[in-house]
Amino acid sequence: MYIGLMKDSWELKDLVSVGPATLKDFDDLGITLMEQLIDKDARELFENLQLIKEQKLDPNSVDLYRFRLSATGVG
Repeated sequence: MYIGLMKDSWELKDLVSVGPATLKDFDDLGITLMEQLIDKDARELFENLQLIKEQKLDPNSVDLYRFRLSATGVG
């Protein structure tokens, strides 16, 4: 489900609950376009981000990724 229905072009920053930290995470993951989220798995994104950051992240964060992907209507 997209945030609104009238917009022709969507950007990651348009997603619900996506702020600067999440945009940085997406950038670290090499995701810069909404279309890149198609068929992405929240757990896989989370695990890849842990590898990139070389640290364990809060496991509850995977739920935030699930929510963000569901908000795109593509994941």
